[in-house]
Amino acid sequence: MIDKKNDRISRGRIHSRIAMVILLLLTVIVLHGCITSAIIATIAVIRNDSGHTATVEVDRTPAEVYSAMLRIVDRTPDITIKKRDDDKRRLKVSRGKNNADAKVKLHDDGRTLLTVTADAGEKDKKDEDLALEIVEKICDELGVKYKIVEK
Repeated sequence: MIDKKNDRISRGRIHSRIAMVILLLLTVIVLHGCITSAIIATIAVIRNDSGHTATVEVDRTPAEVYSAMLRIVDRTPDITIKKRDDDKRRLKVSRGKNNADAKVKLHDDGRTLLTVTADAGEKDKKDEDLALEIVEKICDELGVKYKIVEK
């Protein structure tokens, strides 16, 4: 009789320990998700008389970023690919008389660097931020949250 009682107590302790471990693991997973979702990429925009450049570092592989860029260009009928180099992950595109050069490369810290430079081209308001527009669309496509910083 005593053995059955000790056996029940022993099983109860094991079950409560298992429940504690599961609860701890769930807490870690939830906290990791909160921390990860709070990370915001910074799109740096530099403007001058000859055009503008938008740059961002993202926690995605270069292949993922380049694929997203190709999907965006495919879905945007007024943007035309002028030159495509899949090995170097580089595109030259145009919209009207405005041109942009987009490059994707692996940064030293393991993150992917996306740089889009657009020339001043014709002074049309919709083309004024072509580089920024392309970078924003790629971030949106990848589900990357971002903020824009003008330099």
